[in-house]
Amino acid sequence: MKHINRLLILVVFSLLPVAGCIQGQATVSLNPDGSGKISLETVIDPCGVGCQDYRSYLLLIKESLLKSEGIDAWSDVEWRALPSGKYYFKGQAFFKSVDEVAIHFGQLKCNLQAMWLEDANNRIVGLKTLKSQAEEKEWQKQNSPLRYNLFASDTAVMLNNLRLDILFNLPAKFKRAEGFEKIDEQTVHFLLNGQRMVYLLDYIRQNGLYQLAERCNYDRVKFINNELLPLYFDKIEHLKIGFTGGENLFDYEKEKTAAKKEIVRVIERLDGEAVKEKIRRQENTEPQQTVSVAEQTADKSIETYFRDAIFQESKNEYQKAVDIYRRIIDSNTSDTNTKYLAQAYYRAGLCYFEMGDNENAIQHFDFVIRNFANQRIPAVRSSNMIRDISNGSAVRKADKKKQMPEIVESLPQLYVQDVNSLSVDSITIQFSEPMDTTNWFYSSFEQGVLPALTGTPVFDESGKNWTLPVKLEPAKVYAIAFNCGDAVKDNGKMTAGFRSVSGEMCKPFVLVFSTMDDANEPISIDAVLIDKSEKINGTE
Repeated sequence: MKHINRLLILVVFSLLPVAGCIQGQATVSLNPDGSGKISLETVIDPCGVGCQDYRSYLLLIKESLLKSEGIDAWSDVEWRALPSGKYYFKGQAFFKSVDEVAIHFGQLKCNLQAMWLEDANNRIVGLKTLKSQAEEKEWQKQNSPLRYNLFASDTAVMLNNLRLDILFNLPAKFKRAEGFEKIDEQTVHFLLNGQRMVYLLDYIRQNGLYQLAERCNYDRVKFINNELLPLYFDKIEHLKIGFTGGENLFDYEKEKTAAKKEIVRVIERLDGEAVKEKIRRQENTEPQQTVSVAEQTADKSIETYFRDAIFQESKNEYQKAVDIYRRIIDSNTSDTNTKYLAQAYYRAGLCYFEMGDNENAIQHFDFVIRNFANQRIPAVRSSNMIRDISNGSAVRKADKKKQMPEIVESLPQLYVQDVNSLSVDSITIQFSEPMDTTNWFYSSFEQGVLPALTGTPVFDESGKNWTLPVKLEPAKVYAIAFNCGDAVKDNGKMTAGFRSVSGEMCKPFVLVFSTMDDANEPISIDAVLIDKSEKINGTE
């Protein structure tokens, strides 16, 4: 018997990068020679998990249609945004050979494999999972039990709303079906029900397997796809269907040829709708007439509010900074995504700590950990602050006057991955104390890009904020080293750099961030670069 094993992604649209809550169906119709078609129909609710706008969703559909492997044609492609805020997709993909199919959607491949076995008389088709595709990296083990418990709670919500019906239409009566439910003599059914996978979250907790979530960078979609699916399929019976011979369910060449004529029109429709959506968003800037907190906040960009709040922090006006962070939190508009909310709660907690209100500070840090466990930097820093406040090792800025000066904040913020290269024309860093305004030093760092300079760097009047005028490009990972970096490495010593008014050299710092691509998609920052910069920054 000849074994042919390849990736058949039957539930690709159930595990999208924009996915949160999913309902749908995938129907696979097979001919005796292995040719066939996959009919997909899904309703996707982003549920605030890596939430994408509708234009990004259109671009992802286009990418899937053009880049999928082993697919000869698409037909009956439909999509729309529903009044509920969910996204709908329908499509039919034709493949010549099951063992050559690999449907792409964004950077994700569903970790589910079709197994096709064939000899002169017998055919067996089934389902199994591949080895985890998660990134293998050293397990840090820091805050893992706490972060996992919060992360697992949100993952359980996603699983409870995950349901995909998978049907196989066979060309002949099946002889046996293991793990499938019989619909009729030539049709079987398997329900991928996320509720049946929830128990695995407790299994991971009970066995201390926190590295499974960590190596997925606490991304719930990747975690379900790369870790829970393989675990689930390891614990259920093999899914196999056996049959012999049979007649074609449809004329593959005829339907494929007709479908090929349709794809050009589909792509044109996608492009046209994406352009219209972009124009609509750009034109939708008329001022609101009401005076609610949310609409007042919408008048200014979230980044502008953060800049204002950090400026107040630099002047030790912590209550004013808290008031601004509360406006961001209370607004909770569509522009206020989880990243900004997590940062607002975290920084408000820092302000309360600086004001001596440890109880309020811990409440804000705890809220970050419980509700934004997937926001790695604020979640880890919040956990560290709770630990340090509890054991008495946390030090307020007012008590750091005799310590080495350091960079305490930056714009763009550290490790942010969705900076708009068109709207940001400068980089600002804030110091813990006034600096000598005649000295500074910055350099490239590792594989990150150093931004192009457009003007002369300058300190503000307080000597605590230094601004570097730059021109950023889309889809770039930038890394700027202050008082360290490649140039220091090359020279072998530090002869110039940021220093306090009293002449004490500032602690080295590396600012790493990335800009969105032309489709407004975030660009991931390599974990190795983050690890190297964190060793210098001492953020963990």
